[in-house]
Amino acid sequence: MFLRKYGIALLTLIMAVFLLAGCGGGSGANKSSDANKAGNQSSKIEYPTKAVTVVHGFKPGGGSDQLAQLVQPFLEKILKQQFVNEYKPGADGAIAWKEVSNSKPDGYTLTTCLTPKTQLNSLINPNAGYTMDGFEPIANIVFDPGILVV
Repeated sequence: MFLRKYGIALLTLIMAVFLLAGCGGGSGANKSSDANKAGNQSSKIEYPTKAVTVVHGFKPGGGSDQLAQLVQPFLEKILKQQFVNEYKPGADGAIAWKEVSNSKPDGYTLTTCLTPKTQLNSLINPNAGYTMDGFEPIANIVFDPGILVV
């Protein structure tokens, strides 16, 4: 009952915390550190200051899109920025993941990775255009156990 009643809010809060934590470790943290060395006492990193793009590797209405549509209104309210969905279906998600993997690592281009597909695409197809090193995980937002059946 508790999970049903508060699950979405809890999920959103956890995702927001990881999202912000994931964005603070990059070059922005070094800039604020350098600013402190120069005598500037302000070390607050503002994020996001513009809309965040979420690139989906599948058509609208799919699983990743449904997840985004469920979570984004809460994130927009908390972070006070818009989340814009872009759909780049094809190659079993590899087109979108290549774009995100090769984008500037500033926290403004995100994707929902279906871990087995994302990993297998890059391992099986060396021409996929991305590797798992191009991603920085920021939150596990779905638990989807796999089972073996006969």
